Amino acid sequence: MDKANSLDQLLQWLSRAEQDFENMESQPIPDEPHLIRSLIEQFESFKSRIMLKESEFDQVATDYYNGNRQQQLGKERSSRVSNRLVHVKSLDVSLSSLTHSKAIEVVGRWQKLIKAINDRLVRLRSKHNYFSELERLKDFDFDAWRRRFLDWMNEKKAKIMDFFRKMDDDHDDKVNYEQFIDGFMRSKFPTSRSEMSKVVTIFDRNADGFVDSKEWIDTLKDKTEAEIIKDEVFRQVAQCTCQDKYKVHQVEERKYRFGESQKLRLVRILRSVVMVRVGGGWVSLNEFLLKNDPCRAKGRTNVELREPLADGVSQSMAAFQPKITSTPTEGNIIYGPVTKIREKTDRSMPMSGTTDGNEDSDSLGELRSRSRSQPRTGASSRASDGLSDVSLDAHLNQQQQQPQSLRMSRIDSKPRWR
Repeated sequence: MDKANSLDQLLQWLSRAEQDFENMESQPIPDEPHLIRSLIEQFESFKSRIMLKESEFDQVATDYYNGNRQQQLGKERSSRVSNRLVHVKSLDVSLSSLTHSKAIEVVGRWQKLIKAINDRLVRLRSKHNYFSELERLKDFDFDAWRRRFLDWMNEKKAKIMDFFRKMDDDHDDKVNYEQFIDGFMRSKFPTSRSEMSKVVTIFDRNADGFVDSKEWIDTLKDKTEAEIIKDEVFRQVAQCTCQDKYKVHQVEERKYRFGESQKLRLVRILRSVVMVRVGGGWVSLNEFLLKNDPCRAKGRTNVELREPLADGVSQSMAAFQPKITSTPTEGNIIYGPVTKIREKTDRSMPMSGTTDGNEDSDSLGELRSRSRSQPRTGASSRASDGLSDVSLDAHLNQQQQQPQSLRMSRIDSKPRWR
Protein backbone atom coordinates (compact mmCIF):
# COMPACT_ATOMS: atom_id res chain seq x y z
CA MET A 1 0.00 0.00 0.00
CA ASP A 2 2.88 2.36 0.79
CA LYS A 3 4.46 1.74 -2.62
CA ALA A 4 1.16 2.49 -4.39
CA ASN A 5 0.79 5.79 -2.48
CA SER A 6 4.38 6.62 -3.32
CA LEU A 7 3.66 6.09 -7.04
CA ASP A 8 0.60 8.38 -6.86
CA GLN A 9 2.56 11.13 -5.12
CA LEU A 10 5.32 10.91 -7.71
CA LEU A 11 2.75 11.18 -10.51
CA GLN A 12 1.29 14.34 -8.95
CA TRP A 13 4.75 15.83 -8.51
CA LEU A 14 5.61 15.03 -12.15
CA SER A 15 2.47 16.83 -13.33
CA ARG A 16 3.53 20.03 -11.51
CA ALA A 17 7.14 19.77 -12.75
CA GLU A 18 6.04 19.25 -16.35
CA GLN A 19 3.80 22.31 -16.13
CA ASP A 20 6.64 24.44 -14.79
CA PHE A 21 8.91 23.24 -17.59
CA GLU A 22 6.34 24.08 -20.27
CA ASN A 23 6.00 27.59 -18.88
CA MET A 24 9.77 28.11 -18.95
CA GLU A 25 10.17 26.60 -22.41
CA SER A 26 7.47 28.85 -23.87
CA GLN A 27 9.83 31.84 -23.56
CA PRO A 28 11.68 32.55 -26.85
CA ILE A 29 15.47 32.39 -26.87
CA PRO A 30 16.89 35.95 -27.12
CA ASP A 31 19.80 36.99 -29.33
CA GLU A 32 21.85 38.74 -26.63
CA PRO A 33 24.52 36.55 -25.01
CA HIS A 34 23.95 37.91 -21.49
CA LEU A 35 20.18 37.19 -21.69
CA ILE A 36 20.84 33.68 -22.95
CA ARG A 37 23.28 33.18 -20.08
CA SER A 38 20.52 34.20 -17.66
CA LEU A 39 18.14 31.61 -19.17
CA ILE A 40 20.80 28.92 -18.90
CA GLU A 41 21.24 29.67 -15.23
CA GLN A 42 17.46 29.47 -14.67
CA PHE A 43 17.22 26.04 -16.34
CA GLU A 44 20.27 24.77 -14.48
CA SER A 45 18.66 25.82 -11.20
CA PHE A 46 15.38 24.19 -12.24
CA LYS A 47 17.20 20.99 -13.16
CA SER A 48 18.96 20.95 -9.78
CA ARG A 49 15.62 21.09 -7.98
CA ILE A 50 14.22 18.33 -10.19
CA MET A 51 17.21 16.05 -9.60
CA LEU A 52 16.58 16.10 -5.85
CA LYS A 53 13.82 13.55 -6.54
CA GLU A 54 16.12 11.20 -8.45
CA SER A 55 16.63 8.86 -5.52
CA GLU A 56 12.87 8.27 -5.18
CA PHE A 57 12.55 7.37 -8.85
CA ASP A 58 15.59 5.10 -8.58
CA GLN A 59 13.88 3.32 -5.73
CA VAL A 60 10.76 2.77 -7.83
CA ALA A 61 12.84 1.37 -10.69
CA THR A 62 14.69 -0.92 -8.27
CA ASP A 63 11.49 -2.17 -6.60
CA TYR A 64 9.72 -2.97 -9.87
CA TYR A 65 12.72 -4.17 -11.83
CA ASN A 66 12.03 -7.54 -13.46
CA GLY A 67 15.32 -9.02 -12.24
CA ASN A 68 14.54 -8.42 -8.57
CA ARG A 69 12.27 -11.21 -7.42
CA GLN A 70 11.85 -10.15 -3.80
CA GLN A 71 8.08 -9.84 -4.31
CA GLN A 72 7.96 -13.57 -5.07
CA LEU A 73 10.12 -14.50 -2.07
CA GLY A 74 8.79 -15.37 1.33
CA LYS A 75 9.19 -13.14 4.36
CA GLU A 76 11.59 -15.60 5.87
CA ARG A 77 13.96 -15.31 2.87
CA SER A 78 13.67 -11.54 2.19
CA SER A 79 16.48 -10.63 4.57
CA ARG A 80 18.90 -12.90 2.72
CA VAL A 81 17.78 -11.84 -0.75
CA SER A 82 17.93 -8.08 -0.01
CA ASN A 83 21.70 -8.14 -0.15
CA ARG A 84 21.52 -9.51 -3.66
CA LEU A 85 19.08 -6.86 -5.02
CA VAL A 86 20.23 -4.98 -8.12
CA HIS A 87 20.23 -1.18 -7.70
CA VAL A 88 18.66 0.26 -10.86
CA LYS A 89 19.12 3.83 -12.13
CA SER A 90 15.77 5.25 -13.20
CA LEU A 91 17.32 7.25 -16.03
CA ASP A 92 19.11 4.24 -17.52
CA VAL A 93 16.62 1.46 -17.03
CA SER A 94 14.58 0.12 -19.91
CA LEU A 95 10.84 0.47 -19.43
CA SER A 96 10.32 -3.06 -20.72
CA SER A 97 12.26 -4.43 -17.73
CA LEU A 98 9.73 -3.02 -15.22
CA THR A 99 6.88 -5.22 -14.00
CA HIS A 100 4.22 -2.67 -12.89
CA SER A 101 2.22 -0.48 -15.25
CA LYS A 102 2.10 2.54 -12.93
CA ALA A 103 5.81 2.21 -12.23
CA ILE A 104 6.40 2.18 -15.99
CA GLU A 105 4.36 5.39 -16.30
CA VAL A 106 6.22 7.11 -13.46
CA VAL A 107 9.69 6.18 -14.68
CA GLY A 108 8.77 6.93 -18.32
CA ARG A 109 7.50 10.43 -17.55
CA TRP A 110 10.54 11.06 -15.35
CA GLN A 111 12.93 10.09 -18.14
CA LYS A 112 11.04 12.24 -20.64
CA LEU A 113 11.15 15.29 -18.34
CA ILE A 114 14.90 15.04 -17.73
CA LYS A 115 15.57 14.55 -21.46
CA ALA A 116 13.49 17.65 -22.32
CA ILE A 117 15.40 19.72 -19.75
CA ASN A 118 18.75 18.55 -21.10
CA ASP A 119 17.73 19.24 -24.71
CA ARG A 120 16.63 22.75 -23.76
CA LEU A 121 19.99 23.39 -22.05
CA VAL A 122 21.86 22.12 -25.12
CA ARG A 123 19.99 24.51 -27.39
CA LEU A 124 20.57 27.42 -25.04
CA ARG A 125 24.28 26.71 -24.68
CA SER A 126 24.69 26.24 -28.42
CA LYS A 127 23.05 29.56 -29.20
CA HIS A 128 25.01 31.27 -26.43
CA ASN A 129 28.26 29.96 -27.87
CA TYR A 130 27.25 31.09 -31.34
CA PHE A 131 26.50 34.68 -30.33
CA SER A 132 29.55 34.79 -28.05
CA GLU A 133 31.66 33.74 -31.01
CA LEU A 134 30.16 36.46 -33.15
CA GLU A 135 30.84 38.99 -30.42
CA ARG A 136 34.43 37.82 -30.14
CA LEU A 137 34.94 37.94 -33.91
CA LYS A 138 33.98 41.61 -34.01
CA ASP A 139 37.47 42.37 -32.71
CA PHE A 140 39.08 39.52 -34.63
CA ASP A 141 42.84 39.98 -35.04
CA PHE A 142 44.19 37.96 -37.91
CA ASP A 143 47.80 38.56 -36.87
CA ALA A 144 47.09 36.97 -33.49
CA TRP A 145 45.39 34.03 -35.24
CA ARG A 146 48.32 33.66 -37.66
CA ARG A 147 50.87 33.61 -34.81
CA ARG A 148 48.75 31.08 -32.93
CA PHE A 149 48.54 28.82 -35.98
CA LEU A 150 52.29 29.06 -36.71
CA ASP A 151 53.13 28.28 -33.08
CA TRP A 152 50.81 25.28 -33.25
CA MET A 153 52.53 24.11 -36.43
CA ASN A 154 55.97 24.49 -34.79
CA GLU A 155 54.86 22.38 -31.85
CA LYS A 156 53.68 19.71 -34.29
CA LYS A 157 56.93 20.11 -36.25
CA ALA A 158 54.86 20.20 -39.42
CA LYS A 159 55.43 22.05 -42.68
CA ILE A 160 53.10 24.72 -43.98
CA MET A 161 52.86 23.29 -47.50
CA ASP A 162 52.21 19.77 -46.18
CA PHE A 163 49.19 21.15 -44.32
CA PHE A 164 47.92 22.78 -47.53
CA ARG A 165 48.39 19.57 -49.52
CA LYS A 166 46.25 17.68 -46.99
CA MET A 167 43.42 20.15 -47.57
CA ASP A 168 43.86 19.93 -51.36
CA ASP A 169 42.04 16.62 -51.91
CA ASP A 170 41.88 16.87 -55.71
CA HIS A 171 45.52 18.10 -56.03
CA ASP A 172 44.73 21.10 -58.25
CA ASP A 173 46.85 23.50 -56.15
CA LYS A 174 43.78 25.31 -54.80
CA VAL A 175 41.01 24.65 -52.29
CA ASN A 176 37.52 26.08 -52.01
CA TYR A 177 36.03 27.47 -48.82
CA GLU A 178 34.48 24.18 -47.74
CA GLN A 179 37.73 22.25 -48.21
CA PHE A 180 39.63 24.94 -46.34
CA ILE A 181 37.32 24.93 -43.30
CA ASP A 182 36.95 21.14 -43.18
CA GLY A 183 40.73 20.75 -43.39
CA PHE A 184 41.24 22.90 -40.32
CA MET A 185 38.46 21.18 -38.40
CA ARG A 186 40.00 17.75 -39.12
CA SER A 187 43.44 18.94 -38.02
CA LYS A 188 42.29 19.45 -34.39
CA PHE A 189 43.57 23.01 -34.48
CA PRO A 190 41.75 24.94 -31.68
CA THR A 191 39.27 27.00 -33.68
CA SER A 192 35.63 27.09 -34.74
CA ARG A 193 33.74 27.10 -38.01
CA SER A 194 32.58 30.68 -37.53
CA GLU A 195 36.17 31.79 -36.98
CA MET A 196 37.43 29.85 -39.99
CA SER A 197 34.65 31.35 -42.11
CA LYS A 198 36.20 34.73 -41.38
CA VAL A 199 39.77 33.52 -41.84
CA VAL A 200 39.19 31.95 -45.27
CA THR A 201 38.02 35.29 -46.69
CA ILE A 202 41.34 36.83 -45.63
CA PHE A 203 43.31 34.08 -47.35
CA ASP A 204 41.27 34.55 -50.54
CA ARG A 205 43.05 37.73 -51.61
CA ASN A 206 41.61 37.97 -55.12
CA ALA A 207 38.09 37.01 -53.93
CA ASP A 208 37.64 34.26 -56.52
CA GLY A 209 36.23 31.73 -54.03
CA PHE A 210 39.45 29.69 -53.85
CA VAL A 211 42.69 29.75 -51.87
CA ASP A 212 45.70 28.74 -53.93
CA SER A 213 49.18 27.85 -52.71
CA LYS A 214 50.59 31.33 -53.41
CA GLU A 215 47.83 33.04 -51.43
CA TRP A 216 48.40 30.50 -48.67
CA ILE A 217 52.12 31.31 -48.40
CA ASP A 218 51.79 35.08 -48.85
CA THR A 219 49.12 35.35 -46.15
CA LEU A 220 51.03 33.33 -43.57
CA LYS A 221 54.42 35.01 -44.02
CA ASP A 222 55.49 37.87 -41.77
CA LYS A 223 54.34 41.32 -42.85
CA THR A 224 56.72 44.14 -43.66
CA GLU A 225 56.71 47.35 -41.64
CA ALA A 226 54.92 49.20 -44.45
CA GLU A 227 52.16 46.54 -44.55
CA ILE A 228 51.74 46.69 -40.78
CA ILE A 229 51.46 50.50 -40.92
CA LYS A 230 48.91 50.34 -43.72
CA ASP A 231 46.75 47.77 -41.92
CA GLU A 232 46.84 49.74 -38.68
CA VAL A 233 46.08 53.09 -40.33
CA PHE A 234 43.04 51.80 -42.21
CA ARG A 235 41.89 49.77 -39.21
CA GLN A 236 41.91 52.87 -37.01
CA VAL A 237 40.26 55.04 -39.67
CA ALA A 238 37.55 52.41 -40.22
CA GLN A 239 36.29 53.19 -36.69
CA CYS A 240 35.01 56.57 -37.90
CA THR A 241 31.20 56.68 -37.57
CA CYS A 242 30.62 59.91 -39.50
CA GLN A 243 28.40 59.95 -42.57
CA ASP A 244 31.34 61.37 -44.52
CA LYS A 245 34.19 59.10 -43.54
CA TYR A 246 37.51 60.58 -42.46
CA LYS A 247 39.68 60.64 -45.58
CA VAL A 248 43.04 58.91 -45.70
CA HIS A 249 45.08 58.42 -48.86
CA GLN A 250 48.33 56.49 -49.12
CA VAL A 251 50.79 58.32 -51.37
CA GLU A 252 53.61 55.80 -51.01
CA GLU A 253 55.17 53.67 -48.31
CA ARG A 254 55.06 55.48 -44.93
CA LYS A 255 53.54 58.61 -46.49
CA TYR A 256 49.83 59.39 -46.10
CA ARG A 257 47.43 62.29 -46.55
CA PHE A 258 44.92 62.77 -43.72
CA GLY A 259 41.66 64.73 -43.50
CA GLU A 260 40.24 67.49 -45.62
CA SER A 261 43.55 69.35 -45.89
CA GLN A 262 45.19 66.22 -47.35
CA LYS A 263 48.49 67.32 -45.87
CA LEU A 264 51.32 64.90 -46.50
CA ARG A 265 52.56 63.25 -43.31
CA LEU A 266 55.19 60.70 -42.52
CA VAL A 267 54.17 57.54 -40.63
CA ARG A 268 56.48 55.01 -39.01
CA ILE A 269 56.64 52.40 -36.24
CA LEU A 270 58.43 53.35 -33.04
CA ARG A 271 58.57 50.80 -30.22
CA SER A 272 55.73 48.76 -31.72
CA VAL A 273 53.50 51.86 -31.94
CA VAL A 274 52.46 53.51 -35.21
CA MET A 275 53.56 57.16 -35.02
CA VAL A 276 52.65 60.20 -37.17
CA ARG A 277 55.00 63.10 -37.87
CA VAL A 278 53.58 66.35 -36.44
CA GLY A 279 55.67 69.49 -36.55
CA GLY A 280 59.09 68.73 -35.11
CA GLY A 281 58.06 65.56 -33.27
CA TRP A 282 56.00 62.37 -33.40
CA VAL A 283 52.63 61.46 -31.89
CA SER A 284 50.86 58.11 -31.86
CA LEU A 285 48.30 57.41 -34.58
CA ASN A 286 45.54 57.07 -32.00
CA GLU A 287 46.37 60.46 -30.45
CA PHE A 288 46.58 62.07 -33.88
CA LEU A 289 43.12 60.78 -34.86
CA LEU A 290 41.68 61.88 -31.52
CA LYS A 291 42.70 65.45 -32.40
CA ASN A 292 41.79 65.43 -36.09
CA ASP A 293 38.97 62.92 -36.70
CA PRO A 294 35.69 64.87 -36.18
CA CYS A 295 33.75 61.95 -34.71
CA ARG A 296 36.49 61.28 -32.15
CA ALA A 297 37.11 64.94 -31.30
CA LYS A 298 33.39 65.64 -30.74
CA GLY A 299 32.76 67.15 -27.33
CA ARG A 300 36.40 67.93 -26.58
CA THR A 301 37.69 71.41 -25.79
CA ASN A 302 40.05 73.47 -27.92
CA VAL A 303 42.70 73.18 -25.25
CA GLU A 304 42.59 69.41 -25.58
CA LEU A 305 42.54 69.40 -29.36
CA ARG A 306 45.55 71.71 -29.93
CA GLU A 307 44.77 72.05 -33.63
CA PRO A 308 47.72 74.38 -34.38
CA LEU A 309 50.08 71.66 -33.23
CA ALA A 310 48.49 69.19 -35.62
CA ASP A 311 48.03 71.23 -38.78
CA GLY A 312 49.74 74.59 -38.37
CA VAL A 313 53.37 73.48 -38.29
CA SER A 314 55.49 72.78 -41.34
CA GLN A 315 56.78 69.28 -41.92
CA SER A 316 60.16 70.48 -43.30
CA MET A 317 63.13 71.93 -41.46
CA ALA A 318 63.44 75.71 -42.05
CA ALA A 319 66.83 77.42 -42.44
CA PHE A 320 68.11 79.25 -39.38
CA GLN A 321 67.55 83.01 -39.51
CA PRO A 322 68.98 85.41 -36.93
CA LYS A 323 66.47 87.40 -34.97
CA ILE A 324 66.30 91.04 -36.04
CA THR A 325 65.79 93.45 -33.16
CA SER A 326 64.13 96.74 -33.97
CA THR A 327 64.78 99.92 -31.98
CA PRO A 328 61.70 101.49 -30.39
CA THR A 329 60.48 104.66 -32.08
CA GLU A 330 58.25 107.45 -30.89
CA GLY A 331 57.00 109.68 -33.65
CA ASN A 332 59.95 110.63 -35.83
CA ILE A 333 62.48 110.58 -33.00
CA ILE A 334 64.89 107.66 -32.84
CA TYR A 335 66.49 107.10 -29.49
CA GLY A 336 70.15 106.20 -29.91
CA PRO A 337 72.66 104.85 -27.44
CA VAL A 338 73.20 106.57 -24.12
CA THR A 339 76.36 108.78 -24.07
CA LYS A 340 78.21 109.99 -21.07
CA ILE A 341 77.71 113.70 -20.34
CA ARG A 342 80.70 115.64 -19.12
CA GLU A 343 80.34 117.05 -15.64
CA LYS A 344 79.96 120.84 -15.54
CA THR A 345 82.81 122.84 -13.99
CA ASP A 346 83.48 126.51 -13.39
CA ARG A 347 85.47 126.77 -16.61
CA SER A 348 82.92 124.98 -18.82
CA MET A 349 80.35 126.76 -20.95
CA PRO A 350 76.65 126.68 -20.06
CA MET A 351 74.96 123.49 -21.28
CA SER A 352 72.26 125.47 -23.04
CA GLY A 353 74.85 127.12 -25.21
CA THR A 354 77.04 124.21 -26.03
CA THR A 355 75.94 124.07 -29.61
CA ASP A 356 76.59 127.76 -30.34
CA GLY A 357 79.79 127.64 -28.37
CA ASN A 358 81.10 124.91 -30.59
CA GLU A 359 80.28 126.94 -33.69
CA ASP A 360 81.84 130.06 -32.23
CA SER A 361 84.98 128.20 -31.35
CA ASP A 362 85.16 126.95 -34.92
CA SER A 363 84.77 130.48 -36.36
CA LEU A 364 87.28 131.92 -33.92
CA GLY A 365 89.74 129.23 -34.78
CA GLU A 366 89.33 130.11 -38.43
CA LEU A 367 89.95 133.80 -37.74
CA ARG A 368 93.02 133.03 -35.75
CA SER A 369 94.34 130.79 -38.47
CA ARG A 370 93.84 133.53 -41.05
CA SER A 371 95.57 136.10 -38.90
CA ARG A 372 98.46 133.79 -38.32
CA SER A 373 98.79 132.95 -41.98
CA GLN A 374 99.26 136.62 -42.95
CA PRO A 375 102.86 137.96 -42.71
CA ARG A 376 103.28 140.69 -40.19
CA THR A 377 105.94 142.84 -38.69
CA GLY A 378 106.68 143.24 -35.08
CA ALA A 379 104.55 146.33 -34.46
CA SER A 380 101.74 145.31 -36.65
CA SER A 381 101.73 141.85 -35.23
CA ARG A 382 101.52 143.10 -31.72
CA ALA A 383 98.70 145.44 -32.69
CA SER A 384 96.84 142.74 -34.53
CA ASP A 385 97.30 140.31 -31.68
CA GLY A 386 95.97 142.78 -29.25
CA LEU A 387 93.08 143.63 -31.58
CA SER A 388 92.28 140.01 -32.19
CA ASP A 389 92.26 139.19 -28.52
CA VAL A 390 90.02 142.14 -27.79
CA SER A 391 87.65 141.27 -30.64
CA LEU A 392 87.43 137.67 -29.52
CA ASP A 393 86.68 138.57 -25.95
CA ALA A 394 84.02 141.02 -27.09
CA HIS A 395 82.46 138.45 -29.38
CA LEU A 396 82.24 135.88 -26.61
CA ASN A 397 80.82 138.40 -24.16
CA GLN A 398 78.22 139.40 -26.72
CA GLN A 399 77.15 135.79 -27.20
CA GLN A 400 76.88 135.21 -23.48
CA GLN A 401 74.86 138.41 -22.93
CA GLN A 402 72.18 137.38 -25.49
CA PRO A 403 68.88 136.13 -24.00
CA GLN A 404 68.53 132.37 -23.69
CA SER A 405 65.48 132.35 -25.98
CA LEU A 406 67.60 133.79 -28.80
CA ARG A 407 70.41 131.39 -28.19
CA MET A 408 67.96 128.39 -28.29
CA SER A 409 66.03 129.61 -31.34
CA ARG A 410 68.18 127.60 -33.67
CA ILE A 411 67.74 124.49 -31.61
CA ASP A 412 63.96 124.90 -31.48
CA SER A 413 63.59 125.63 -35.18
CA LYS A 414 65.90 122.94 -36.45
CA PRO A 415 66.88 120.27 -33.90
CA ARG A 416 70.29 118.75 -34.43
CA TRP A 417 69.15 115.26 -33.72
CA ARG A 418 66.75 115.11 -36.63
